[in-house]
Amino acid sequence: MVLRRLLDLPTEPTAPSPPPQMLADWFGSSVTLPVGTQLRTTYKKVERFGPIRADGLEVDGTLYPSLSAAAIGVVGQNTNGWNFWRYLDQNTQVWKPMMALR
Repeated sequence: MVLRRLLDLPTEPTAPSPPPQMLADWFGSSVTLPVGTQLRTTYKKVERFGPIRADGLEVDGTLYPSLSAAAIGVVGQNTNGWNFWRYLDQNTQVWKPMMALR
């Protein structure tokens, strides 16, 4: 504290704030997806869509903590979410398999 006063520094150090988008990214299995990224799948001829949120994937109004949990919610049994979902690539506007990101 004395050294801070002598050097005319603030009394409490302030940590730099992370960029806003980093606060909103969703992390899963070493993959980071920006909030708002759209995912989709087709199961039994019905397309399902869901946006990535900071706390998981929302499908049909239900929030799931992982891709696999969301896939299980759609299928009703154990399902590998990385194989089940596709994401909309923002650069190309093409739907790509989630597994391609691993």
